[in-house]
Amino acid sequence: MSHPEQQIERLLTRLVPNIEDGWDGATREEIAEIEAIAGRPLPDFYRWFLRRMGRPELRQHRLHGRPGDRDVPRRDRTAGSTIPPHRRQTDPEVPMHTWYDLERPARHDSLVFDREIEGELVQLVSETFRELLAWKAMFNFRLPTFPCQCKGSLRAAGTGISARIERALSNHGFEQPISTGPFCKLFDRPDAAMICRATPRGSDTVRLYFRLAAANDSSLRRILRVVEKEADLEVGTDDP
Repeated sequence: MSHPEQQIERLLTRLVPNIEDGWDGATREEIAEIEAIAGRPLPDFYRWFLRRMGRPELRQHRLHGRPGDRDVPRRDRTAGSTIPPHRRQTDPEVPMHTWYDLERPARHDSLVFDREIEGELVQLVSETFRELLAWKAMFNFRLPTFPCQCKGSLRAAGTGISARIERALSNHGFEQPISTGPFCKLFDRPDAAMICRATPRGSDTVRLYFRLAAANDSSLRRILRVVEKEADLEVGTDDP
């Protein structure tokens, strides 16, 4: 198994040819500046991200500075437990910032969550930053290459939903471009791709929300039958 950093870089460069030409990495001194804002060392993956392609991040950190009590979610008022926004969402109804929670480490990375800019609403987004990057890369650049898509949910009667779907799809030629935890699953093969995720609460989930893309509707149905029968999961689709 390759390192997580190698996995995500290989995925990004495969999905977006020449994307690395636009990357601008931060210096050691600039990363130290961000760690001073955070008040602690950064997770390994985030340090790699900054070194490889993260200089634009510095504009956000310098703009917002160290998060004060007002900027930290009510559930965790520890100064330095989060670092300033990774990005600003443009949702006109509920504008939010995306934060990186250093109090919730996972696999040399940390939790990502959204917080309402002018309120207290908090939404957990991803167990790790690298899973968020990979999910969005697949969503934006892999799924649209197929003419047919569907979305819905997968539900297990018990635990182990991630292991079940991994076994079923690997038996039918799907590969996982990066290693993930139980709340994010990514699958790819030449004629189809599937991305799954769930809110990262607890240590496991019984439901995953998926998007599936393939060459035609019959391929979508065949893959969903595999998931339903071989993974023993309840499949619900949002499309008729």
